Amino acid sequence: MRLRRWVMALVLLPLVGCVATTPKCAPPLPSSNRVGNLIVFWPLDRGADFDFIKIAIDGCTIGELPKNEHLRFSVAAGTHRVQALAYGDGRGGGGDTTTDVRAGETLYLRYRKIYGLPTLGAFALTDRSAAIRLMPALAKSGR
Repeated sequence: MRLRRWVMALVLLPLVGCVATTPKCAPPLPSSNRVGNLIVFWPLDRGADFDFIKIAIDGCTIGELPKNEHLRFSVAAGTHRVQALAYGDGRGGGGDTTTDVRAGETLYLRYRKIYGLPTLGAFALTDRSAAIRLMPALAKSGR
């Protein structure tokens, strides 16, 4: 009987660890002009079995990113952690990067699914022209 409980605990522990929960908030902005921009985008991914992922910056859930869309965030200049969070049922998400944003700079972060068992995700920093090639709608988002 004890063995069964241990086995169940070992099976359920990874599932519980996959569910990321963070407070919904906004990254703080400085009162000065030391602000940069992060554009997180997810080009059309035909294999994805879900329609959006939750995005967190510095531990705050700040939005949902649909497939073939982008989100733009103004952040204080400095180092920021960007995450794609799993849903409550453990699907999706997976992706974590740390990037440095300079004042007046716009960075483009591409989200991409990596298929396997389990399905994970990753971010890649790219330049504006490559981002627009992958997702032409970004041309309208400004610099």
